[in-house]
Amino acid sequence: MRNLENIDDLITRISSRTNSEIDFLASEKRLKVQWMEEITSNPAAMDYLKAKGKDGVDFFISYYVNKKYRWYKPLFLNKHRKKKDRWLATCEEHFRIMLQKKIIDLHCQWNAYLAKVPGVETSHDFNYAIRDPFNCAFIAPLTPNEIKMFKDFLLQEGVFIDDLISDSNLDYDAFKAIHKANYPDTAEVPAWYDYHNKRTNSKNLLHLPTIRSDKEGFYIHLAEQKQASEKAPIVSDGEDLVFLDPNDPKFIKKFVKKFESPDYQKKYKYFMLEKKIESRLDDGIYDYFKQLLLQGENIPMNANADFLAAIKASYTDYCVKKIVKKLPLAYEQYLYKTKEGLHKKVNYNHYADTMEEGKKLILDGRVLNGEPRDFNF
Repeated sequence: MRNLENIDDLITRISSRTNSEIDFLASEKRLKVQWMEEITSNPAAMDYLKAKGKDGVDFFISYYVNKKYRWYKPLFLNKHRKKKDRWLATCEEHFRIMLQKKIIDLHCQWNAYLAKVPGVETSHDFNYAIRDPFNCAFIAPLTPNEIKMFKDFLLQEGVFIDDLISDSNLDYDAFKAIHKANYPDTAEVPAWYDYHNKRTNSKNLLHLPTIRSDKEGFYIHLAEQKQASEKAPIVSDGEDLVFLDPNDPKFIKKFVKKFESPDYQKKYKYFMLEKKIESRLDDGIYDYFKQLLLQGENIPMNANADFLAAIKASYTDYCVKKIVKKLPLAYEQYLYKTKEGLHKKVNYNHYADTMEEGKKLILDGRVLNGEPRDFNF
């Protein structure tokens, strides 16, 4: 039986919920389990999937029922979620970005032997911390001056809501690569990074030499060469693997038409039509307009010959005012949580495994190079 706990990570989402929310999540899980069982117990559906790609059937089914739930009850979830102070949460999200920038700046200095960081053995420790910055032990907490700088960032001329939306675990290596490539349009870098660099001249840190990470790369290469020489060659059976692509819209559409009831086919059709309408409204205007309507209060509209630009600018101004107003309280809460160790820990066990394997390779490489099995290099 496939691991049903992986369906949207439902189990991990149950913590800190009200009873009604827990009941709702349980209902969501029951539906998804039911749909999975309907597919797996349908010989025609299973034969159809296996014929299209014998590998990845389980993953396709799990992914498919998650997508199906989106067109089954796309709006239901919002009615059951506990209302939180959105603007306090937004402030906290930006504090996360600010802390991540502090980690990257320190990583630059450590990599060039310009800073000693207690508790840090390799670059992996920085990359782990970037994923849970609130609980990072080797950077100083945010200061009032940094909060003042963030307020200046919000109130600068020409800031847009897109600059305030940041969902990034951008680490040192990725940021260095983006900087080296002169910030291509496809690069997703929080706007705070550029603003902070200009205000503090910390952009110069990106030009520092990468001495430590170069050594790490050398040791890892030695260890991987050794591992490769000891592995038996892989003999191919000559048969190419074919994988089901759960993101193939044409295949999803065919599967829905072939195996779903008329009612679900209709829900799927309406969901896809709504997505098509949204996609025609470029630059996120659809979402901005929807958010304006959802606020439940009168919001002044900026004058602009382009009504789409007016909507975007008006929503940005509204968000900035709300964030700035909540900033003192958010910072007070941040300091209290930091002092008392109350920040929720982020579970990144999968990266912890990567980190331990990376450290082991470095130590193995040092031994192969005739050096001590430690991180003193």
